[in-house]
Amino acid sequence: MRSIRIAFRGFWPGFEASEFWRWRPYLATKYRFEVEERQPEVVVCSVFPDPRPVPRGAVRVFYTGEWAEPDMDQWHWAISFCHLDHPRHRREPLWVPHLQRTGLGWRGLIRRAETPEPPVAERFCAFIYSNDVPRRNAVFDLLSRYKRVDAPGRCRNNMPPIGPDPAAKLAFIGRYRFVFAFENRRAPGYATEKIVDPLLAGAVPLYWGDPRIGETFDTGSFLDRSACASDEEFVERIVALDRDESAYRTVRAHPCLRGNAVPAAHADGESLAWWDRVLAGAGELRSADAVFADQRDPG
Repeated sequence: MRSIRIAFRGFWPGFEASEFWRWRPYLATKYRFEVEERQPEVVVCSVFPDPRPVPRGAVRVFYTGEWAEPDMDQWHWAISFCHLDHPRHRREPLWVPHLQRTGLGWRGLIRRAETPEPPVAERFCAFIYSNDVPRRNAVFDLLSRYKRVDAPGRCRNNMPPIGPDPAAKLAFIGRYRFVFAFENRRAPGYATEKIVDPLLAGAVPLYWGDPRIGETFDTGSFLDRSACASDEEFVERIVALDRDESAYRTVRAHPCLRGNAVPAAHADGESLAWWDRVLAGAGELRSADAVFADQRDPG
């Protein structure tokens, strides 16, 4: 097993280095990471302010869980949401490592015939957000005219908070028939854990966000605001499904992923192969910029 000296810059408050490889367990089959600030072989940089310089000679990897398109002239390698066709870029939406964070992994999204159907939740709908986004707030207000929508977050709060622990969140939303899964913005590729958590918990997501979400997730497993002409039409679809128990069970039992299979681009073997390319130049006598030059597009 190869040892890699690694450092991190610009990550969110409370970030722990071990999270990065713990959420990517395939890396542990081949590499052992040691956090080293003075002479790292690899530095992974995110988008939050960080005054610490990046040591010279390290392979620089850009990483973001936010919507930000990397400038590939500035980075040796990059991971982001973007559908960026570039040999040194990897598309890895936040929901992919989040699956590992929940402890369920891909098995939580694969429907198996032998798995018994869980009981239908009694509570109507959950809305768990901290920030105000006009699009989802408007739908919350409309839907609340039909039935109470429980909101434990700071936005539209009407009940006690549930805390940030992933297990606690899944346990909470597992008591609801529907769960809001609106992203903070609508942009191609921008898909976070918001659609994944309801699917893992057995609820029907009410989605708005990535216009290409159907390329990965089966559109029969959720309700998409973008498929409706108005918020009112979307709410009418939710109400109709809530009142038709047979139709509701059909949506909830639908495969979460297209083809009911792990997307090829996110399979462990494909992911490990990308990191093999990144780490191939780490620790060699050539400088990181020489590795960068080798990987530039021809011409």
